[in-house]
Amino acid sequence: MECQLEVVKYLISIGADKEAKNSTGQTPLMIASMKGHLEVVKYLISIGANIESISYYGWNSLILASWNGHIEVVKYLISLGANKEAKDKDGETPLITASKYDKLEVVKYLISIGANINAKDTSGHTALHYAKYYVRKILIENGAIEN
Repeated sequence: MECQLEVVKYLISIGADKEAKNSTGQTPLMIASMKGHLEVVKYLISIGANIESISYYGWNSLILASWNGHIEVVKYLISLGANKEAKDKDGETPLITASKYDKLEVVKYLISIGANINAKDTSGHTALHYAKYYVRKILIENGAIEN
């Protein structure tokens, strides 16, 4: 992990744009969040990277960290005010995304901070619709409504 941070610091020092986007519109902060590189996430934010920047698919750093189960990155972004109800182009919130990809610790955390357990995506589906067994159990125990 230290290696990634040093590379990022070096690239920034020689003029790399902290808000540059790749072919899907992801910024360095989004990629670091997606990969779970907490120290890189902290560094990029410390130099002004936008935590609410979105990709061409509507993904932001919190959605990408949730999707990949990086609980420490999720907690850090939330502590800085990241929107726990942000939606991607399909209307998926971080909770829906974490449920869909079976990221139980992220699901538990998002529920604990009051994420809307019954939010619907553009297809009308909730986190419960996508959830696998253990995630379904947690969602139902916390008041998710079965359709």
